[in-house]
Amino acid sequence: MSRKIFIEKDIIVPIYEKTNSVNQTAKELNISWNTCKRILNEYGIEVQKRNQAGIYREYDLFSKIKTSEDAYWLGVMYSDGWVRSDRNEIGLGSVDLDLIEKFKQYTNSPNKIQIKEKNYAKGKKISSNNKIIKSSKTFYQLTFSSKKTKENLKNLGCMPAKSKILVAPNSEQVPDEFIFDFLRGYTDGDGSIRYGEKTNYTIIGTQNFLQQITKRAKINHYGKITRNNSVYRFDIYKKEIVKKVLEKLYKNATVYLNRKYKIYLLSQDGSSSI
Repeated sequence: MSRKIFIEKDIIVPIYEKTNSVNQTAKELNISWNTCKRILNEYGIEVQKRNQAGIYREYDLFSKIKTSEDAYWLGVMYSDGWVRSDRNEIGLGSVDLDLIEKFKQYTNSPNKIQIKEKNYAKGKKISSNNKIIKSSKTFYQLTFSSKKTKENLKNLGCMPAKSKILVAPNSEQVPDEFIFDFLRGYTDGDGSIRYGEKTNYTIIGTQNFLQQITKRAKINHYGKITRNNSVYRFDIYKKEIVKKVLEKLYKNATVYLNRKYKIYLLSQDGSSSI
């Protein structure tokens, strides 16, 4: 019968905290993955399931918003991203593959993009068995593990379980020169744009977030915040104002969601429909 391997807490824990990886910790200590996980669990440290975060590499993203691209991706993370409270997982999910591919390039992550089917209830019922009709969409996501990036995002206001507590970043978190880059990222995630016979610019979020971000971008007086059940939305319907807002968001932009950028281009060439 083999003896149970024991490693002192002050040896194994600092290595795990530095690498944020069971695989790397196990390699450095010349023990198996399962043994490493068991010892960490005995010291009260929850670790990810094997291969959950993909290939290991060190990340230190969003330490400070220094570029328009940094601001854009922070806006996307505010809308469609997540930071797990129970582990150091960061993720971004979207029905738009091009957005996830660009995020993968920005993070330089070696992890694979995951493809999932997401069901959406239409709200209609089948009379025979009273079941709700559902439709599905292909959903793409990229996840990776990083203690540093998790803390950086939290410091920038992107918190775990953020949907009901979200507030806009202040000028120290996102400098004024990058506010429309941030808003473009948020719009590409939680926004709706139409330009033509029906025209609107819409973003959804908490009441506080919408009040703060539209004020910072100086577009608050062009639209109105309304509430539908628990969801708040900010809408602009005047065509000439929507055109100006889209120009502020997308003109000279280097990173964007392709399908919404196309709407911006149509708004600039005088097209009447999309």
